[in-house]
Amino acid sequence: ESEISLVQLAERLNKAKSHEVNNDTVNAVIIQFDQKLSKHGGLSHDQKKALYHMTSPDQLSCIVGYAGAGKTTALEAAKEIWEAEGYKVYGLAPTGRATQNLEQSGFSSQTLHKFLKYHKEGRCQYKANSVLAIDEAWMVDTARFDEFLQAIDDLKVKAVIVGDGAQLQSVEAGPAFRLVTGKIGSSHLEKIVRQQEGWQQEATKLFGTLKT
Repeated sequence: ESEISLVQLAERLNKAKSHEVNNDTVNAVIIQFDQKLSKHGGLSHDQKKALYHMTSPDQLSCIVGYAGAGKTTALEAAKEIWEAEGYKVYGLAPTGRATQNLEQSGFSSQTLHKFLKYHKEGRCQYKANSVLAIDEAWMVDTARFDEFLQAIDDLKVKAVIVGDGAQLQSVEAGPAFRLVTGKIGSSHLEKIVRQQEGWQQEATKLFGTLKT
């Protein structure tokens, strides 16, 4: 019942439209990042597709990617697009370590548990013009994921959930990330950009698909 409720809410949020951005802004930021990353060949095709997906008007968007496929870089580019359009962008993560990683990428961040506690107490800082990016979302259990989506619905903010279903799973019950991405779809980052050697890129994909 919890999983059905979670999926239904995710579907409704995915169909809701909010936080529109101008395509010209998206294109300008892609050019800027292509120049910044020119020695690595610029943004990958997957990263560009993910950018258009994340910055679509859908109130809920999902990004799935292997470790090393450039999820963080894509998030940084998306942050620039939203901020250029007047939105405030914040990071959330299920662990303190992941929160620190988001902070290093320029996101004002806090743990998911702290956000949910503040929202329950009516002390939440996020307004309707906010965008929340939750990283390492595969580690969030079904009950907590449902609570998160309820908060998104209540606050009228946009949420982008980012993760890799094959990595470390939630400690508590339910494969929430897999359920949501399986139902509403997602943009996939499959080209490995962190490793430059061919055999390393292949090894990373094999680890990411549980073919160790």
